[in-house]
Amino acid sequence: MKIPCRFQLMGQTIEVVYDASLNDVDDNVGQTRYRRNQIVLQSHVEGVFRPRSKIEETFLHELIHWIFYMLGEKK
Repeated sequence: MKIPCRFQLMGQTIEVVYDASLNDVDDNVGQTRYRRNQIVLQSHVEGVFRPRSKIEETFLHELIHWIFYMLGEKK
């Protein structure tokens, strides 16, 4: 699967960015930043091995958060 750099969702442009320190800072492998229109993914870096399949899985997980957010779902 090819993870896009940015994509359109319900009229919003969502940017996908990689942050090598995400796991170190927040102990996360992905984040949805609604105010910044971003999905942030922990990249594969030395000491934090992230197989491509897990990065893709995290992207899809964060995308679902975005979809529910755009639909007004809180849970």
